[in-house]
Amino acid sequence: MDIVSKVFSVEKRGYNVAEVDNYLKAIAAEIEKQQQLMEKLSAQNEELLARNEEYKSNETAIKDVLMAAHKTAGNMIADAKEEVALLEAQAKLEYSRLYSEVEALKEGFAAYQQRLLGYVENQKEWICGFSDTAPSKVMSEDENESANEAI
Repeated sequence: MDIVSKVFSVEKRGYNVAEVDNYLKAIAAEIEKQQQLMEKLSAQNEELLARNEEYKSNETAIKDVLMAAHKTAGNMIADAKEEVALLEAQAKLEYSRLYSEVEALKEGFAAYQQRLLGYVENQKEWICGFSDTAPSKVMSEDENESANEAI
């Protein structure tokens, strides 16, 4: 619709032609301005819609990554708990083995100690038996050498 070039028939008691023309030019200019604004806003809307789609796509990707991370974290926690339980069981077994080994060593040491005390007691008795038969006087060095030569 061409508002500016529209021609009206002139009649006797009609409107002022120049005034109508000026008004129509102003309306045409405003319509043109509104159309340009509408085109600009339409282009911006298209751009925003495209960006919105991109954001939606990113949101979906982020959700997928978060879900995978959550699942992985859950698996890692479960694996860690299993490993802790296994390590605890191994530690308890090792503790039991070492405790038994220490107890066996204690028993062996106690038996050795008793044997050693018995041996020392026997040696003491044996040595004391010599003192009953030992000479009453201590030999001098010269006498000791003479006795050794005689043997």
